[in-house]
Amino acid sequence: MLRGGLSQANQLNLFLMDVEKRAWRIAVAAVNNPDDAADITQDSMLALVDKYGSRPASDWAPLFWRIHNNRIKDHLRRSNVRRRWQALIGKNEDPSSDDPLEQLSQHNDGPMRLLGAEVAANEAYAAINQLPRRQREAFCLRVWEGLDVAQTAAAMGCSGGSVKTHLHRALEFLRHQLGAHLEALPDNSQ
Repeated sequence: MLRGGLSQANQLNLFLMDVEKRAWRIAVAAVNNPDDAADITQDSMLALVDKYGSRPASDWAPLFWRIHNNRIKDHLRRSNVRRRWQALIGKNEDPSSDDPLEQLSQHNDGPMRLLGAEVAANEAYAAINQLPRRQREAFCLRVWEGLDVAQTAAAMGCSGGSVKTHLHRALEFLRHQLGAHLEALPDNSQ
């Protein structure tokens, strides 16, 4: 038995239940498709259980987010290849969209809570959509998920300094794009 009298399997189940909705939201923001986001999240959870379920609970968060980010990257990569082949053979079903994130600006789910301020979801998603991939990853993991710098670095496969740089640049861009909504936002890049 581990901490709190729970077995490792029970602790892992609790961890997965806790992280599932946040992971799904991050995947939706990245791929703009709720069904694909659900598949990505489920695959990430299964990979964590299969490969790292026996690791200490303190390792699960950075491992999960690294797996999840890699699953999102793989999905986007496959989508880009599929789109190129469809364009090449004349079967491009959506010629107006070069990037699956492009449609986020049309996403309208109403208001969402972003960094403690009410911001229309479509404005926030559009601004996040404009971030370079690494900045978006750092922002989602540090701000939305609340991982610390070391956990985010492990999840992204980079140094803590890179995480701080990516997050700082993301926050500066979002402050500029979202204006007054985020003026009071502290610099959480530390």
